[in-house]
Amino acid sequence: MELKEKEAKATNEMKLLQKEVSYLKENMNKLKLESEEKDKRVETAESHVAALQKQSADLLLEYDRLLEDNQNLQTQAFGYRT
Repeated sequence: MELKEKEAKATNEMKLLQKEVSYLKENMNKLKLESEEKDKRVETAESHVAALQKQSADLLLEYDRLLEDNQNLQTQAFGYRT
């Protein structure tokens, strides 16, 4: 009788542990998927940042070129005035 009670308790405990393991596996898979999704978002954001940095560098070069052109035009205009 006592052995049957212990066996029943052990069986119940095994079922609970199996449910917990199943839940933890499911939760782990869910977290893996979320992690992969976030990794993809990070990659996308990094690509976007790189594109913006390149665009910023190109705009800075263009600004410098226009500034130099403006300076040359002002020098030429000053030369025509005198």
